Amino acid sequence: MPRPPADRRALAAAAGARLHLGGIQATSVNELAADAGVTKLTLYRHFGSKSELLAQALEQRHKDRHAELVELLADAADWRQGTLAVFDWLHAWLSEPAFCGCAFVQATVEIGRREPRVRDIAARHKARFGRALCDHLAHAGIEKPEEVAGQLQLLVEGATALACIDGDAEHARRARRAAVALLDAAEQPA
Repeated sequence: MPRPPADRRALAAAAGARLHLGGIQATSVNELAADAGVTKLTLYRHFGSKSELLAQALEQRHKDRHAELVELLADAADWRQGTLAVFDWLHAWLSEPAFCGCAFVQATVEIGRREPRVRDIAARHKARFGRALCDHLAHAGIEKPEEVAGQLQLLVEGATALACIDGDAEHARRARRAAVALLDAAEQPA
């Protein structure tokens, strides 16, 4: 009996997870195909190359994470709660047993110089995260929302990098406490 056609989105998600966990350069196309439950030929038919598969996986992750962020900010009772919820979301992610850092940073470090598209996707992801925070703060009437959003993003990125190195998800809690101080200062009249 023939197999049903492979779902491009499911293939990219499975491959993206494997590439992130196993390393982009260290993971073979055979391993990616086995994890996705398809043949190597099927992967190449859908994506053409391992780089294209990685780019699709990162694009998907970018869209999914941005949608989560937008929903998180929109569901909060107020702007401050929404902003701090980002750090709770971060803590949940850093606490996952399979957490191994940011896929966008990893991809940029591993192959970003050779694959400008990968670097561009990562840069767009980080810029969109910062823009979402900035828009959220601007809507709340915070002065200099770009500056405050940039500082908050540094806290998120720093906590993520440290947790990747030492496995301590509590970096997100520390970053949240620093975010409280930033928001307190941002609410004070100049």
